[in-house]
Amino acid sequence: MTLKFTAAVFSVILGATPVAIAAPATQSEAQRLAGLFETYVGKGSSGGPSPVTVTPRGDDYLVAINVSQILKPLEAFEVSLQAPPLSFSVTPQDGTLWRVVQSGMPELQIRFKDQNMKLLFDGLRFEGLYDPAMMSFKSGKTTQNSSTLENRTPVLLNIRRDGPSMIDMTSAPAPGGGLSAVVRGVTQDHVQTFKILQGGSDTEIGVSTGTISSNINIDALRNVQLMALWAFFVANPSEQALNGKLDEILRLVRQVLPLFNSIAQNASIQTVSITSPVGNFGMREAGVAFNMTGVHKQGNLGARIGLNGLTLPAAILPPWSQNLVPSDIVLDIKATGYDLEAAVEEILKVARPGVPQEESKAAGERAVFAIAPDGKVKVSLGPSQIVSKLLTINLEGEMTIIKPIPQGRLVMKAKGLDETIAALQAAAGSDPTVQQALMGLVAAKGFGKAEPDGSQIWVIENPNGGIPTINGMTIPGMGGK
Repeated sequence: MTLKFTAAVFSVILGATPVAIAAPATQSEAQRLAGLFETYVGKGSSGGPSPVTVTPRGDDYLVAINVSQILKPLEAFEVSLQAPPLSFSVTPQDGTLWRVVQSGMPELQIRFKDQNMKLLFDGLRFEGLYDPAMMSFKSGKTTQNSSTLENRTPVLLNIRRDGPSMIDMTSAPAPGGGLSAVVRGVTQDHVQTFKILQGGSDTEIGVSTGTISSNINIDALRNVQLMALWAFFVANPSEQALNGKLDEILRLVRQVLPLFNSIAQNASIQTVSITSPVGNFGMREAGVAFNMTGVHKQGNLGARIGLNGLTLPAAILPPWSQNLVPSDIVLDIKATGYDLEAAVEEILKVARPGVPQEESKAAGERAVFAIAPDGKVKVSLGPSQIVSKLLTINLEGEMTIIKPIPQGRLVMKAKGLDETIAALQAAAGSDPTVQQALMGLVAAKGFGKAEPDGSQIWVIENPNGGIPTINGMTIPGMGGK
């Protein structure tokens, strides 16, 4: 939180003017810095004090930002924040860099209608080197001993505690403009409780994990253009101030696009444990990989999810199903060819005050069609797998979005099907609920093709968007006999 806030503010403020080589701090420079900060956080109400103070202090400057004052207009929407000013030091370095340090974070209390949030940080520290030539931190690191988030509503109490945590980042100019950055994070000893408040008969669910780690890569983020758009709205904070400035808003929005060239994230969670009234759930490891392009004409998106060592409470499962519950799952999904640029442009065409509802609805419909040009968008399922003690299923396929019916091909392979059918047949005598599952598996086997390794394979396709087939056979009820 601190790293993101500080980086966002400094990414333009300290890059707006040349940086002086290390020298004693002066009052005139403090006033200049305060004015730059006000460009991005506001000047406060008319005639009132500024939410920003900058104080010369030896070789550095102490900056204090009154976040509560900045967010005071939100009280009209029943949102309020109570917190001491956010303080950090800014020190010119030899050459063109600034050293930014924040030690400690005040307690934050946020209220939204009947929801109350409290955030506590222990031992939080941020330190980074800001490079005005890049208009970003060249490097930065946040560490903390622990943090606690308490979120309370009339029906739910959620308490989250994190142990030792670290976030570090590096950045460099992107070859085609903008900023490329790498952000890495690690959190230890994550614990959460969810208590459903039911007037004396509360229900509690607990979640704990081992190490949580994440790596994010951003290519060519339009950070300068984003901050220019932000500064515009800070300078024009009301509907009256924005009146007549639609063309400028649209110009600034279009300058931000495509927002970034691409973003990719890899994250993992170790040793997940969930306690609940129905029993304990567990997982040895969860992994997620995600990537997508920005607002481009040729979009790409990918997501890969891996869950290993899943366990469920025996009490919620019928005995015959326990060997069929997946212990490991891998899903690999991709989408290509979608056009976010055209979709966003359709929305911007009607971005004006007082647009008729019918026109806005029509623009939304055009955006939906624009995002998926006929025959251009492909959705694919990469090598994916679902594993249980008895049955292993492998999946892979691709679908092209074509009107009126998409066309594609899915290959599904199952190993252990005969063993699974035998196990269900043995259980059918004592448990009539098995029959429906057993009938489905027997029917599926009838459409399957036996492989030399004893597995069954199904090739499901409709290459011309017509009647689907399985291994060349039409499906009863879908054009088959």
